[in-house]
Amino acid sequence: MIKLRLLLEQNATSYNSIEQFKRDWKAMGNTIKVYDETPDWYNQRLAKQGLSLEDNPYPLGKDELNNNLDSDHVNGSLLGIMIELFTEYGKPGVEISGGNDVAHNGMTAGKNIHETGNAIDLVPPNKGVDRDLDTILEKYKNKYAGFNYINEFTHPSPYSSGGHYHLQYLGGKLLSAAAKATFDRVLEPKQPQDIPTIPADATRVDMPKKSMPNLRTLKP
Repeated sequence: MIKLRLLLEQNATSYNSIEQFKRDWKAMGNTIKVYDETPDWYNQRLAKQGLSLEDNPYPLGKDELNNNLDSDHVNGSLLGIMIELFTEYGKPGVEISGGNDVAHNGMTAGKNIHETGNAIDLVPPNKGVDRDLDTILEKYKNKYAGFNYINEFTHPSPYSSGGHYHLQYLGGKLLSAAAKATFDRVLEPKQPQDIPTIPADATRVDMPKKSMPNLRTLKP
C-alpha cells in the first residue's frame, strides 16, 4: 500500500502507446528528428561493415524515436516522465534526435540501453547547453529513482555523433493514466459525513416516580 501511494504521488504516468506519446509531444510544440536523406554516419557504418546501401537502405521518413526495424519498443515510463519534465521546462522546440533507432542498433557488442528502449536523446531549442534544462533534469533525478541523464554537449560519450542530452530510465514501471485514475478514486480519503445532532431531551428517559416508604411506620 505504501508503494502504491508513492506511485500515486508521482505526476508522470506510463504510456501504453508510443503513437499517443508522439501526438502529445508534438502538441507541446516539440519535434522528433526525421531523415529525408541517408545520413553520412550511416554510409560510413556500411562502408566499415562492407555492406551496400542498396541492400541496407536507411528507413527514411521514419522518425528517430523508434525507426528501429527490429523493434518499436520504448519504455512507456520514460515517455511519461519526459512529458511531465518538459511541461515544467516550458520551452517549445525540443527535438528528440534518437531513441530505439537504427543509429543505436548494433552500436555496442551487447544490447545497449537505447536498444532496450530505456534511453532517449534530445536537443533543446538553443541547440546547445541549457542551464534551465540542467536544473530541471537534476530535480527529476531525485524525484524518480532510476532516472538519469548525461549532458553530452559537455560530456560526450565515445559513440556520440553530436551534442545532445541523453535521458534514461531504469526504474520501476509507473502506473498508466487509467490505472492511476482508478486508484486515485479508490484511495481518495473519505469525507466525513454530517452527523445529525440529537437534542438532549431526546436522550432523556423519564423514570416513573415511586413514593418512598415512611420508615417510622414500618414494623419489623
